[in-house]
Amino acid sequence: MLLKNTKSNAIALGLLFLMGSSLFLGNFWKYDKGIAQGWDASLAHLPYHKLRAQALAYLEIQAIPLEQVGTVFPEVGQRKFRALNGQEEGFKLADLGSDSYIFYASVMNDFSEEARYELETKWSIEQQWESFGIEVILYKRP
Repeated sequence: MLLKNTKSNAIALGLLFLMGSSLFLGNFWKYDKGIAQGWDASLAHLPYHKLRAQALAYLEIQAIPLEQVGTVFPEVGQRKFRALNGQEEGFKLADLGSDSYIFYASVMNDFSEEARYELETKWSIEQQWESFGIEVILYKRP
C-alpha cells in the first residue's frame, strides 16, 4: 500500500512539474510576426514596457509629436489612459497612406500582414529596440 502511494505521488509530482515547466517556458516562445500572441497574458509584456519607454524618450528627444505617429491597439489614444499620468497627448490610429512615422511592436496583433509587409519593404527603420524577443520599431516614411 505504501509503495503504491509513493508511486502515485511520484507520477503526480512528475506531471505537476511537467505542466508547470510548460506554462513557464511558454512565456519565452517567440512567435513569427504573422501569428497573433496573447502577449498581455504572458510575461512578454514585461520587456515591452521598458522598450515602449525608450521609444517615447527617443520621440521626445527628437521632438517628434506623438500626434504625428501612427500605431494600433494598445497604444492608440491619450497616454493618460495607460500611464495614468494625466498626459493628454498620444499616438493616433495608423494610416500608412498619410503618417510620417509608425510605432510598431511585435506584441501588437492589429497590424495586418499587408501593413507589416509594406512597413518592412517600403518604410525605413528610424530606430529599433529589442529585449527578450520583443521588438519595438519606429518606422519612418521614406
